Amino acid sequence: MFDYKLIVSDDVLTAHFIPDTNDPNKLNAFATNDLAGEPIGWILKQDATFEASDDNIFMQYKFWTTRPERRVGQKVDLEGMNISGLVADYEELFIGAYIMQRQLKIASSGNPYEGTIDWLRTTDFYTAPASTRYHDAIPGGLLIHSLKVYNQVVDLLKLPAFQSIKPHEAILVALMHDWCKIGFYESYTRNVKDEATGTWHTEPAYRVNQTGIPLGHGVTSMYLASRVVNLTVEQCLAIRWHMGRYNVSDKEENEFQKAVAEYPMVYMIQIADQLSCVEY
Repeated sequence: MFDYKLIVSDDVLTAHFIPDTNDPNKLNAFATNDLAGEPIGWILKQDATFEASDDNIFMQYKFWTTRPERRVGQKVDLEGMNISGLVADYEELFIGAYIMQRQLKIASSGNPYEGTIDWLRTTDFYTAPASTRYHDAIPGGLLIHSLKVYNQVVDLLKLPAFQSIKPHEAILVALMHDWCKIGFYESYTRNVKDEATGTWHTEPAYRVNQTGIPLGHGVTSMYLASRVVNLTVEQCLAIRWHMGRYNVSDKEENEFQKAVAEYPMVYMIQIADQLSCVEY
């Protein structure tokens, strides 16, 4: 599993680094720590190169290459990957996006994401299906579906319509939007008749176990996510309405329409979720 307790502490990163500039004024500002308040994820580029004699700045860059923030925005290879590898990908992406949001929003000390990962590992999130039979109805399907939505978000963020969205905020939503399905399904064995031979056999299947928090699909995910991340209004709405019209009552139509019209992330997550459930 991904060892999140080995991540370099935020306190170590006393200076930040812009590797895609040769501007001596900028380099000097970072060398003297004048721009230390800048959020890490927005000023570093993975494919950049740098030449400088300042050892301090160089060490900050070396620390950066080991941190999970650098993974945020890189698509996950879902072909042929085993579940343990996907778990590591999920946790690294979650922590990377979480750190970026924490630096921008609450700037607390320590590593509060550790409790979240510890909690996820005690649940069935990494082994549960994403549905009973419609999509990713397999062990680990919920994890796989979440990463599929993440991959779709990475692509959608490139479109002009979604340029106002901060990538790490949408990525956190993608990774958490279906937390409502934690502890939601149970496995059982059902009898199935072979129409060709007329014989019966048993096969594994899933069904809803009717436990968990009875807040409804999107609201439950929003509630669980808000317990561990300082969500923005747009993130809350994106999680709440990620099912689109499939989960909107007549009395909620106005609120749904307003959320879609005013917050681009709301519609983007709906698209990403729907695209992740089909194969073209």
